[in-house]
Amino acid sequence: GGTITRTWNVSDACGNPAATRTQIITVDDTTIPTVTAPSTVDLECAGDLPVAATTIAAFNALPGAAASDNCTTTASLTVTHADVVTTAGNCNGVITRTYTIKDACNNTQSVNQIFTITDTTPPTFTRPADITIYKSSSSCTYNASVTFTGDVTDEADKCAIGLQATYLESVVNQNVANTTITRTWSLVDYCGNAAENQVQIITVLDNTPPVALCKPITVDVDEVFTAAMINNGSTDNCGIASYALNRYSFDCTYEAGVYQVTLTVTDYNGNISTCTANVTLNPSPLNAGTLTGHNYFSADPDGPEGAIINVTACPEGEVKNALLTLSGYVGIIDFWEFSENGGATWTKVISVSDTYNFTNILKTTLVRVHLQIGSCGAYSPNAVINVIPPDIKPTVDNDTFYICLGQGITATASSEYANNILLTTGGLFNQANPDEWRVNGLDNINIPADADNGAQTIWSETNGPKLFGGGITYDTSDNTKFAIANGNPSGFKMKPGNITWTNTWTSLETPIFNSLGLDELYLTFDQAYNLKSGAYIKIELSTDGGANYNITLDPGINSATLLPHNYTGPSDSGAGTYTNFTHTSINLADYIGQTKLRVRFWYESGGSTTSAWAIDNIAVPDSHVVEVIEWTDENGDPITQGWTATIVPKSPGLQYIGVTSLIDNCRSKDSIGTQSIKVYVDYAYAGKNIVSDDILNLECGKSIVTLNAYDNYLTANENDAKGAWDSSIPYYKLSDYPGSWVGTGKTGKWSILPEDEILNCNGDLAKYSFGDDT
Repeated sequence: GGTITRTWNVSDACGNPAATRTQIITVDDTTIPTVTAPSTVDLECAGDLPVAATTIAAFNALPGAAASDNCTTTASLTVTHADVVTTAGNCNGVITRTYTIKDACNNTQSVNQIFTITDTTPPTFTRPADITIYKSSSSCTYNASVTFTGDVTDEADKCAIGLQATYLESVVNQNVANTTITRTWSLVDYCGNAAENQVQIITVLDNTPPVALCKPITVDVDEVFTAAMINNGSTDNCGIASYALNRYSFDCTYEAGVYQVTLTVTDYNGNISTCTANVTLNPSPLNAGTLTGHNYFSADPDGPEGAIINVTACPEGEVKNALLTLSGYVGIIDFWEFSENGGATWTKVISVSDTYNFTNILKTTLVRVHLQIGSCGAYSPNAVINVIPPDIKPTVDNDTFYICLGQGITATASSEYANNILLTTGGLFNQANPDEWRVNGLDNINIPADADNGAQTIWSETNGPKLFGGGITYDTSDNTKFAIANGNPSGFKMKPGNITWTNTWTSLETPIFNSLGLDELYLTFDQAYNLKSGAYIKIELSTDGGANYNITLDPGINSATLLPHNYTGPSDSGAGTYTNFTHTSINLADYIGQTKLRVRFWYESGGSTTSAWAIDNIAVPDSHVVEVIEWTDENGDPITQGWTATIVPKSPGLQYIGVTSLIDNCRSKDSIGTQSIKVYVDYAYAGKNIVSDDILNLECGKSIVTLNAYDNYLTANENDAKGAWDSSIPYYKLSDYPGSWVGTGKTGKWSILPEDEILNCNGDLAKYSFGDDT
């Protein structure tokens, strides 16, 4: 409002003014402003209430709001407000904001802006992480409180503060040591808005292993023992689920002794502890017993009872049999077996009897019995049916003699039953290139006669003391020669021919030998060895003369160390053996009766330059059955017995002396087992004397005289028939079989001694000549 002073001035037409008059006009604005209320606003939270407009411009900027006045400019209008909580809270709450618009004349107009509060937004939170906790080691309890398992730490809501998440849980026990807690977390605001539930998995485990306790036990072969027998009160905080052993029995492949068995204790959560028990294994009661026998040709035994049953051809014409008996055994007899090739192959005989008749014996045979108790099986010792053929000819030092009647011959016979002189003599290695020994499988390669100090060599002979592989001095106790393979033989020059050996191995083979007529058979030798890593040695036996070596021999116990020989490097024969070789003996009784035996000593250096193997005194000692050498004349009549015989023939002619090996007084049926000696017995007999008789004068005066000498082209009987035999000598005799001894074919020569005794009829010295002086 305000006052208007209006001054009126009036003048006439002439311009004459009238008196001035003042008019007071009072202006009073009584019209209120025109105002439109802002639109209603929906809010989530009371806290979302916007700041009120404090200027007319800000008011008019509100949605739906408008303010003007008839007098006062809009810009001059003033705005005030007042908020009233009509309905409290965030859940369907109402706030009324009253805006008052005033013009310059203090005319006012009030309008209400309504704020509705409706909280529809759920709160938020993050659950604790999944977690694994463990049960107490002293008991099976656990603590799953939020202190240990985690709590919600970030509860949030758009409107509310101080909200706390809560949970519900389910507990599932898989077993006493494994529990799963499913904890479902939830959060709801004050308006009932709920966050999405979140699940926390709490795994409760037992990580305390059991305490395993074992105790020793004693068991028999094949006995099944249990964990309960070995368990000695094992414990666990939550309980033991299972007990297990690494083995539950010992079969017969295990020797009697103490073995360690592991007990594994597992609790319900799979925690494992072990302990070890000493299990004493009793020896198997299985006893293979003793296998013996005797030969027989009728119901009565013909030979002694023994493990070696000697069978000869006597008596002739009868089938040879043997009765074998297994005694002293414990177990069940499965079957019998026999081998005719020294054990290379076996033929099974289905029999569970403890006796067996081996009939129609034709060749040397090994026999054994297999027994069983549970898993334990064993063979009895072999019995040897030793067929000794009586047709093996002995050898003689001279098989042809030339003598005169009245002279004698002396001959020496040697047995060919297991006559292994080449092996035994050559095995001393005291001579260069012993006969029939073989190096590296080659017949024409010499055994080097001298191995130098430290030389890398194939099998060679040498004298000690000498320094060889590994800086070791080798020598025999008697300082004689021995054989040695040293270092890596590859590159060695072999003679003759300077052939280069390109292998890292070398072999030494004995001559072929036989075991005919032996009651026992051993391979003996002295040895020393030092083997580095990669090197090994072995001793092999061939039953076919060295064509194949399918049998590896066991050298047995080392007499120096009292332990089994170890032929695989790194190993050695023991301190002190390098200059005093250890003696070795290998039983070859299973190969009695074989005729083509051969032993190979195999050395493989593996490339090692410091390994060595020395051997000496290789032998197969002979131990024969009873053998007698019989000497017979051409008619087969015995002359004498013995290894050496001196025989004086009583008749002239070509005679044959027979030399035969009698085995157990048995000889071959024919001459196949007889060695013949030719004896050419010459007889120088000029015939009967021609006597000149002066009285009768029967011869005197004749110019030709017929002489009748013994003719060595004729038999003794033929000479007798022609009168050329002096029967006055009682020692000489004609053959009992006329004409059976042919002449020796020797030609004689006539001579007259003394010449001055031949006189004519007048007593004068006669003149003479021979028509034929032979």
